[in-house]
Amino acid sequence: MESVEKILSVAHLGGQTWEGIAAGTRQRRTFGGQVVGQSLAAAVAAAADLGEGKVVDSLHGYFVSGGDAARGMTVDAIPVRRGRSYSNFSVRAAQGEATLFVGNVSFRRPGDPGPEHSVSMPQVPPPEGLSDGREYLPQKNLLLFSEWEDWEFRMVENHAEGGYGHQRLWFRASRRLPDDPVFQTLALAYMSDMTILYGAMAPHRGHPVQMASLDHAVWFHRPARVDQWLLYDQVSPSASEGRALCTGRIYAQDGTLVATVAQEGLTRTLKEQ
Repeated sequence: MESVEKILSVAHLGGQTWEGIAAGTRQRRTFGGQVVGQSLAAAVAAAADLGEGKVVDSLHGYFVSGGDAARGMTVDAIPVRRGRSYSNFSVRAAQGEATLFVGNVSFRRPGDPGPEHSVSMPQVPPPEGLSDGREYLPQKNLLLFSEWEDWEFRMVENHAEGGYGHQRLWFRASRRLPDDPVFQTLALAYMSDMTILYGAMAPHRGHPVQMASLDHAVWFHRPARVDQWLLYDQVSPSASEGRALCTGRIYAQDGTLVATVAQEGLTRTLKEQ
């Protein structure tokens, strides 16, 4: 599998279009985090070309169709509004005529003054000594997990709490990544899609389902390094009619809340063969 640096690099094809490579995975379908990461990378590149001087505030989008993991993708990144303090770009990721993802990326002017607060990080064991959590993964997802040599995972808990799903895990890159804060943001977006839907199945362990990301949103609150341990505190408050809602808070190990994630995912019961 290609390195995360290569996966999150996009080449300008001219105009408002960028191109991302295939990840070199043995999976059939393109990982949703790759689609999100390359879409965000294209928006960042488009904003930089226009001299925006802003930082990523949030990303919101919908997965329209599954991608072929053996193929790269193109991303159109189009400025919608360019204001003094906020700017917005629309993104569309595609393989040929097939649309994979449509969304919007918001950029903000850094350093604006205002009140500050955040939810405290829960008290959890440190990552050292915890299992990698593969025992909680659906069997068909173990191949994807085995390819992620660039990343480490440590499961804190995966259980049903009051009837809903709750999962907490630590993750980080297994080696030092580029110091560039923009790259670190792209890598965090890339990883935000990994594992979040599995927490929805905590109350239904062993129930055979078809799983896929349907939409995805990330709010980037504060700078973070993905090559240092981050706690992903995930909750699935609802699952019904073949889909589940999942939310997640991502904390640095010092307790700083760095991002919030929301996703609805497909959790449709598989028909018996």
